[in-house]
This record gives sequence, C-alpha cells and structure tokens, in this order.
Amino acid sequence: MKIFSLSITFLLLSLTLSAQCWNLVWEDNFSGSSLDETKWSYQTGGSGWGNNELQNYTDRTDNATVTGGVLQIIAKEELLDGNDYTSARIRSINKGDFTYGKIEASIKVPSGQGIWPAFWMMPTNNTYGIWPSSGEIDIMEVLGHQTGTSYGTAHFGNSFSDKSSYGGSHIPGTLFSDAFHTFSVEWEPTQIKWFIDGTNFYTMNDTNPDFNTYSWPFNHDFHCILNVAVGGNWPGSPDATTVFPATMEVDWVRVYQKSEDIQASGNDLVEPSTTGSVYKVPTVSGMTYSWSVPNGATIVSGQGTSEIIVDWGTTSGDISVDITDGCSTENIVFPVTVSANLWDNYNFESGYANWRTINNNGADAAFNLETASPYEATTSACVEVTSLPSNPWDTQLGRPDIDWTMGESYTLSFWAKGTASGQDLNIAFINQSTYAYRIGTAISITDQWAEYSFIYNAPLTETVLCNFDLGDEIGTFCFDEMLFARSVLLPLELAYFEAKRTEKGFVDLTWETLAEEDLSHFVVQRSSDLRTWEDVESTYASNVPDIYSLLDENPLFGESYYRLKSVDLDGTTYLSQVAKIEKSGDDLLLSPNPMTGFFQIKGKDIEVVRVYNLTGELVKNVLVEMNSEAVAVDCSLLTKGVYYVEIVQNGQRYWEEIVKM
Repeated sequence: MKIFSLSITFLLLSLTLSAQCWNLVWEDNFSGSSLDETKWSYQTGGSGWGNNELQNYTDRTDNATVTGGVLQIIAKEELLDGNDYTSARIRSINKGDFTYGKIEASIKVPSGQGIWPAFWMMPTNNTYGIWPSSGEIDIMEVLGHQTGTSYGTAHFGNSFSDKSSYGGSHIPGTLFSDAFHTFSVEWEPTQIKWFIDGTNFYTMNDTNPDFNTYSWPFNHDFHCILNVAVGGNWPGSPDATTVFPATMEVDWVRVYQKSEDIQASGNDLVEPSTTGSVYKVPTVSGMTYSWSVPNGATIVSGQGTSEIIVDWGTTSGDISVDITDGCSTENIVFPVTVSANLWDNYNFESGYANWRTINNNGADAAFNLETASPYEATTSACVEVTSLPSNPWDTQLGRPDIDWTMGESYTLSFWAKGTASGQDLNIAFINQSTYAYRIGTAISITDQWAEYSFIYNAPLTETVLCNFDLGDEIGTFCFDEMLFARSVLLPLELAYFEAKRTEKGFVDLTWETLAEEDLSHFVVQRSSDLRTWEDVESTYASNVPDIYSLLDENPLFGESYYRLKSVDLDGTTYLSQVAKIEKSGDDLLLSPNPMTGFFQIKGKDIEVVRVYNLTGELVKNVLVEMNSEAVAVDCSLLTKGVYYVEIVQNGQRYWEEIVKM
C-alpha cells in the first residue's frame, strides 16, 4: 500500500507540473478618472468605416469617459464634420497585443434601433495582407434592436470580395442591455471558442472545410477594440424609437495566457552598439524569471524580474527567458537582429508585417506576396494596380513609425521592377500625425529587377511615414530588399570611404575597416543621380580590419557619386555614406544637346573624341589637331537616338550623354 500511495503521489505531482495555468497578463479595471492611454488609443473620423456607418468617432470625453470604475462609450445624436452622430472607438494596438489567450470583458450594452456595440479583435500587423486575409475575431456584437442575442464571429479569406466567416449566436433568455455580462474567447493555435458568462456557445477549428481553401490566419498578434457604431449595413439606421445618448458600459477587460503562449516584447531590430534596450514579459504574481542574452550583449539591470535593460554590441542573437508560474516552466525566445537597416521585415519574408497598405477613392489594387521570382530569398511584395484612384497616394505601400533626427543623413535603397519599363512611382516622407509633406522623389522603374536609392538629410526631428505612392499608373509594382539606414552606418566599423579622381581621369576608391564580422564581399557602386546605381567592381572581405582599394577606369562624365555596399555571408546588404566626385575638365563645353547634324566641344588640349551607341559600338572616332580649342563632330549619318561621347583631355577621360533629334 505504501508503494501504491507513493506512486499516486508522484503521478499527481507530475500532472500538477505539466498542467497549464491561465495567467493574468493584461487588464484594465477603469479605476482612474480618465482613459488610460498607456493601454488604449483612440480611432477617430467619420468615413463610414467600411460599413456605411453614420457616426464620427472622436477622442472627446463627451464620447468616452471613465467614472465610478466603469468605461462609458457614448453615442450621441449631434452634427460633427458632416456626420449626424458621434461616438468613440478605442483599441489596444501596440499597447496590448497578443497571440493566443483568454480575452474577456464585462459589458452592459446599449439598446435602440441602429445602435451597434462591439468587443472585437483585429491583427496588429497585416501579416497576410489587407482585410480579411489577416483575420478578424468578433468576441461580441449586439444589434440594438435585438439585445437578447450576441454574435461571435471570425472573418478570413483572400480579399474583400472573396471572404469567409464562421460564428454563432447566443440567446440566454435575458437582455444584454439589462445587466453586465462576461463576453470572452479562448483562442488557441488550432481553435477559437466563444463564451458568454462561462457558457461555450460556439467553437471554430482549423479543420473546418473553408480552411482547405483559405489559410488559417489566427496565429499572429491581435489587439482589442471597443466601440459603439451608429447605423451601417447590418443594424440599419436609427429611427424615431432610438433614444440618445446610447451608452455601452465596460467594467473591465482582461487577458489571460498560458505560460507557453506568453511572449517577450522589445525592439527586435537594433543598430550596432545600441544601449538601453528594454525587453519584458508580462508581470504575473508568483512567477519567476531568468534571462540570458547573446555574446557581446550585456544585461544592465532587471535580471530576475519581468523586465531587463540590455546594451548591445554588433552581434545578433536571441534574448531568452525561463518563466515558472507554479504550473510549468517555459523558455521564451525573442530573436534580435543587430543591423544598420532600421526596418525589419525589409524583404517581406513575414508578409506585410509592419507595412501599411492603402486602397482608397476608386482605387483597385491587390497587395500580393510573390514567391515565383523574388529578387532575394523566397518572397517579394507585388502590388497589382488595375484601376486608378483619385490621387496617386490613394494606392499606397507605406512604412510607419520612422524616427528622424534633424540634420542626419538617411539612405533609402530598394530593389523594384514593374510590368513594363517607364512605370512611375512616387516616394514621400510625411509627418505621421499631420500628414504634412517633408521630402520625397519620383522614380521610374523598369521591367527587370534593379536597385534604386534616395539619400537625404532629415529636415526635422519627428516621427514620419514613408509612402510608396502607386496610384499613378496601371500595372504591377514589385519590391524587395528594402534598406533604410543612417547613411554613415555599416554593420562593420568603417574608418572612412573615399573616392578621388586620379591624374589620368580614373577614380580611385579606398576604404578602411576597424572591425569586420561575417562579411562575404564588398561592391563599389556609382550613380549620376543618387537614384539608379550600377556595380563597378567587387572584392572579397578579409573579415579582419583591413584597407581596401579599387580603381574605376571608366568613370562617368561630369558629377557622379560612389558608395560601398557590404554583403554578409547570408546575403544581407548594407550601404555606406556616399562619396561625391565633382565635375572636372578644363572648361569643356558640349553643345548643342540635343543635336541635329553635328555637335561641338569647346576646350583646350582635347586629344580624342569618340561617340558610342547604346550597345557600346564605336560609331565615330575623331583625332584632334594639336592646340585646337574646339572640335566639331559630324553626326549627320547617325540615326536618331541616345549616344555616349568619350572625351580625352590631358590624358583624362570624361563622358557625356547626347541626344540626336
């Protein structure tokens, strides 16, 4: 009997240690005197919100207030900016974002024809594309004229017109407008369960038939939304029976997670030698924490707590924490990339995560992920524009949350291709709050993958959006390998990068590294306009501090620019600051350009003039007489088009482009 009892004891202990606890990881009990904006953000505006809704959402206390431990979202009948009603809509995006868990709220809903209260979740990032591709989880929706029924629904699909949904309704025999009720979901990797007051009324599994056609998108971060809409396609408009103000009351919102689903948060992309990076997991009563960091990084403070501060070196790696909650011990891993590139998901390998996709005002465009012929790795982003909007910026691929420092130089570099050569796209950096234009450029792309760059100095210290405006031409625009970096940074310590013209007219390129790590090779690139770059020559990296030198024996004529591209062993590329070559030559003047029958070059000590067509074929070779101060070149027999002129003066070579009309 003793042996049997001991066996039972070990079995119970084993079951206890392997069980999973629901840990409270996020909550708002609305105990203050105003909305806690460390947990919630307002969404504002009266655009109809995709459902022909009639309200204008505001951030006023008239529409959202906290009093007596309760949040009140108040819909009013009042005119504001062309809308007949006002209300509020708040969300926890970037302040409470979760993958999996038990998400619940205690809510008393308003009643009335045309009133539409909701507690729901949307993806924090459109990882699989715009709605509904990345999913939507509706925990509670009640129609004001049917407050005895609550609906729980999940939306998904490939596009707005090709969507699907699953869900159920619950009718408990009481009105949800008469008292507070608890609305919740239990969201796990392969299923979502809907509950009201602890009763499970619907369950959706990833084995449902539609998921043979559509991907299961419920495996990434979602955030919570609370709102009261007025009117819209589903509830219809208010009528004479509707009483305003209509108020939804929320007693509390809580999120629980099993320890296996708890996630670490922090900056997953840091520049080399960054200090003071904060990493944390939720603070749970009774939980213990043990952190580790990669080689070269240091935990400055916080070991043993739910939050640490880390100083970084130059090596990427995993932040790791072991958490123990009394039911189990889990190891949470948070990968961090140390890179000069300030944008993560720069190659769209995580879909459209951390990117914005906009399609407004008559635009018809599909934001696809192309895997057949990406420039690098396995995925590129392709935007197929089939109908033009009112403005070029109404079809837009954008990158938010870019922090500028006034006066610093930044480089935006990317690979792109289009349906045909000559497609135009506009790049604009705008203030993220006011949308005021700051700086930008226009770029014409070809039908082949090519690299394009834009280098500038930040005019202000602020947070901006970078928008690729695509609503100017019909066609497909594909993007890959985006780089946004401070122009002076590389993933290695670079002492200098210089480009100097030699006595013979060549360009001598030199650079020195103070440290190198995991580099494959360097590529020197040149440009005449800081937009389109071509490779000049490459050399292998030493992976120890070294001095390098390359010679460009065929430099561009006139003003030109050089930069250094370093390539990691895994193919990741980074760019140096730009070195400028000033236009030189002893007062050379080529005219007219365009020409019709001939052109003339004025300048002393010109030795040779050669004309080449676009295929590189020599079509004109002129030997110049000694002491001549002008050279006339007869091109009357040449066909119309673009030509390159090579000029040798005092042993130095210069190039110019000329057009024959």
